[in-house]
Amino acid sequence: MNTPALRANNAPTGVTLSATLDINGSKVPISSQDLSKITTKDLKFSLTQPVVIGSIEDFINWLNDKFPSSIKFETLDRAIKDIPVENIQKALEKLLTAPISVTALSIDTASEYYAFAVTMSMEDDPIEIFSGLQLDSIGVGIASGEEPPDGDG
Repeated sequence: MNTPALRANNAPTGVTLSATLDINGSKVPISSQDLSKITTKDLKFSLTQPVVIGSIEDFINWLNDKFPSSIKFETLDRAIKDIPVENIQKALEKLLTAPISVTALSIDTASEYYAFAVTMSMEDDPIEIFSGLQLDSIGVGIASGEEPPDGDG
């Protein structure tokens, strides 16, 4: 009995995994490398799109809800309101409530490469530094190790 060939011309076949995790109500899409290339010591995955995780205010409130903490948003908010320079006060208030997004997350255990980046966006209500100059976002990225060459998913 002849069985039809599953792969014509010996082209390589790969399988990747994509998933959406729900972390406290936030949808977090991730994707893996080619699963046929996984070894017992190699895991690769990355974020497929930015994910809004909340603001500094949200984080402080979550921290207080989950763990006993002496950090209270109200205390920080009162301290900011006591700042006598109105422009600095408004800027700090915006920083506390601006949405923060994870814009990059990559893990490659074989090459020991790890990357993480976040952005705080104030595009709807930028901070005016002085007339004609505004700050509408702040980003921070951290990477450890050498980024592996792209190409294996």
